[in-house]
Amino acid sequence: VFEAKTHSYGTDAGADFSSGHIRSQVPNFVCDWKDKENNLLWEDLLFTLPGRHNVENATAAIAIARLLGCDEQKIRQALRTFRGIWRRFEWVHVSPDAVFIDDYAHHPEELKAAIRAARSLFPERKITGVFQPHLYSRTRDFVDGFAEALDELDEVLLLDIYPARELPIEGVSSKIIFDKMKNANKTLLSKNELIEKLKTLKLEVLLTLGAGDIGAMTKNIATSIF
Repeated sequence: VFEAKTHSYGTDAGADFSSGHIRSQVPNFVCDWKDKENNLLWEDLLFTLPGRHNVENATAAIAIARLLGCDEQKIRQALRTFRGIWRRFEWVHVSPDAVFIDDYAHHPEELKAAIRAARSLFPERKITGVFQPHLYSRTRDFVDGFAEALDELDEVLLLDIYPARELPIEGVSSKIIFDKMKNANKTLLSKNELIEKLKTLKLEVLLTLGAGDIGAMTKNIATSIF
């Protein structure tokens, strides 16, 4: 048995370390960070990863850095220059007319986080999502959650399941997600049909989502479409 001091963090002002006044300055997010115990407030912290989940992660990272003795300016610089990791809200193409973002999201909650992050940055733009389900078993187990998450998009292109290590399961395909979706602006298609379909659309914000080989297609999509 050992004793340890614990700290709470989040976007709740009652936490020991909290972030508030969260707003977007495309392509960045800005927030204020507070250390309640020491009555310390840092305003206008800028970081490159959007979404409330990333704000919470940044809140914890700032708190740990502060507890280890890092000074404010070094922490601010680290947040400003952090570029994230491959396939986690990765900016593939940015222009005044169109944005292309790729994300590894393959669980309903991850899909919602990525879609809502894009929505918070581009509230006035149409968001088109391409989702490639990963694993037959995951598709079967989370079909309702996938349908609910994809309904948050303005336009959905749903690809075949990427099987990875699994053999097909009878009755399980992307169509079971497709059929449960309420969003009428949806298309079910194969990976080989994707590029030609994208060429027919007016794309404002494009999200590619999934843990399969869709990540290997981003360069070809970018050069073919944008």
